[in-house]
Amino acid sequence: KGRRRRLARLPRLSPPPGDESSMAVRFKSGGRGGDQVLVAEQLTVKVDDRVLLDRFSGVIRRNDVVALVGPNGTGKTTLLSTLLGQRAAAGGSARIGDTVDVSVYRQDLAQVPRDKTLFDIIHDLRPAWTRGQVMDHLGRFDFSGDETLRRAGSLSGGELARVALAMMTLEHRNFLVFDEPTNHLDVESIEALEDAIEAYEGTVLLVSHDRALLTALSSRVWHLEDAKITETRIAFASEAY
Repeated sequence: KGRRRRLARLPRLSPPPGDESSMAVRFKSGGRGGDQVLVAEQLTVKVDDRVLLDRFSGVIRRNDVVALVGPNGTGKTTLLSTLLGQRAAAGGSARIGDTVDVSVYRQDLAQVPRDKTLFDIIHDLRPAWTRGQVMDHLGRFDFSGDETLRRAGSLSGGELARVALAMMTLEHRNFLVFDEPTNHLDVESIEALEDAIEAYEGTVLLVSHDRALLTALSSRVWHLEDAKITETRIAFASEAY
C-alpha cells in the first residue's frame, strides 16, 4: 500500500517498447449498447435465511464505472452472480440490457480452463490466428517460449490472473465486470490494468478493496452493508472497508 501511495505521487511513465516485464492490456468494446446496461428493481438476495440485500433498485448506465464496495462477508460476489443472472433472486429482478454483452473476471479465476495449455487457451478463442499471433498475444501478458506450453493448472495465482486478462481482452464486450481483479497482480500489472480500464470505451462494474484503483476509475460507488446499498462518493465509501 505504501508503494502504491508513493507511485500515486509520480507521473505515470509508459514502459519502454519491448519491455517484457510489463503486461500490456487493452480492452475493446464490442459496440455501443443501450443506455441502460443493468437494471435492478426491488432486488432481494438471500443465502439460506440470511438476507444479503433487501429490495434494492438501481441502474448502471452506458459508460458508467461503478465500484461495488463493502466489508468482507457482506456478499458482494453473490450479489454479482445475481445481478448477472447466474443466480436466482429471492425477490424482485435484475436484468441486463438487450444489446449488452458481458465479460466477467471471476475472483476464483474459474474462467481459465486448468486442463489446457496457455497456447491452446488463446488459440481456442482465436482459431484463425497463426502460431506467431498466439505467441505475440501471450507475450503481451509476459508469457513466452516454453511457458506457453504449460498447463494452466500448474500456474500461480498471479499467472492465472494474467491468463484471465489475456482471455478477457479477446472477447470485445461492452460491459466488463471485475471481481477483485488486483488480488494476485503485482504493482506494475495493477497499473497496466488501471490504464486499460480508464481507456476502455464501455461500461464497468468493479469490485475491489484497492482504494487507489477505485479512486482513479470510479464514476459512482455502490456501498453494500447491512443488506442495503447506498450510492455515495468514493471518498466516503473507501473509509468503510
